[in-house]
Amino acid sequence: MRVAIIACPAWANWAPNPAMLLLAAQLRRAGHQVDPWDLNIDLYRAVDEPYRAWWLDEHSTKWETDAEVDRLWAAHAGVLDRYADGVAARRPDAIAFTVN
Repeated sequence: MRVAIIACPAWANWAPNPAMLLLAAQLRRAGHQVDPWDLNIDLYRAVDEPYRAWWLDEHSTKWETDAEVDRLWAAHAGVLDRYADGVAARRPDAIAFTVN
C-alpha cells in the first residue's frame, strides 16, 4: 500500500515533525511505501513574509482561529492547490495527517 503522510502546520520551522518520521518508519517496517510531505516547512517557505510570524511561539494561536486560517488559505490558495495536486499525483491508497 502507498501511504502519503502530510505533516501539517504549525510545527517548528527548524526541525522535522517527529510524528511523521515515526509513522513513516513503522509503515515502512510493515512493508508499505511511504511518501512523506512536510506541508509545515513547505508552506512556511512559500508564504508571504507577514505570515511567517505564525510559526513563532508568540503567534501560534493564529492557527486556532478559523478566520485567520481562512485568510492564509485564501492568500496562498495556489500554493496549497499545487501541493494537493502533487500528493494526488502520487496516487496514494491512504493519506495520513499529523496534528499537533
